[in-house]
Amino acid sequence: MHVLIYTPDKQIVMQKRSPSLKYHPDEIEVSVGGGVDAGEQPKQAAAREVKEELGISIEPSQLYFIGKTKFNHSTKTQINRNFIYSYSICLPADKLTLRANPEENSLVFLMSEKRLRIALRQHRVLNIGKITSTYAYWKYLLDSTPQLR
Repeated sequence: MHVLIYTPDKQIVMQKRSPSLKYHPDEIEVSVGGGVDAGEQPKQAAAREVKEELGISIEPSQLYFIGKTKFNHSTKTQINRNFIYSYSICLPADKLTLRANPEENSLVFLMSEKRLRIALRQHRVLNIGKITSTYAYWKYLLDSTPQLR
């Protein structure tokens, strides 16, 4: 499950993942993401993950459903097959505290939609680091959010 968070002026919330994480340590992600716990609905999981990773409280009903996609995540030893529920949400900049949670991320920052599209083509954010390798998926999130087209 992923949530693309953006402001009315098309600033996207970005995260640099914690170096201690198992998957994509120290890489940049375009969204908040995580798993759906047993007994939890995807929208509930999305709201929980936004709170855990960024400290921002949202209501599940505020989320715009982008879609459900199949994703195979390959590691050195296995292939994890998942469904990804994708959402977006527009929040005013004054509602974004952008505080890092050291267990989840080492940096949280805003980036313009235009600059993000350039960074996706370059696979990195200048002076910050490499973007996780799901470039086509990040572009899909941007293109599927009506306010960002």
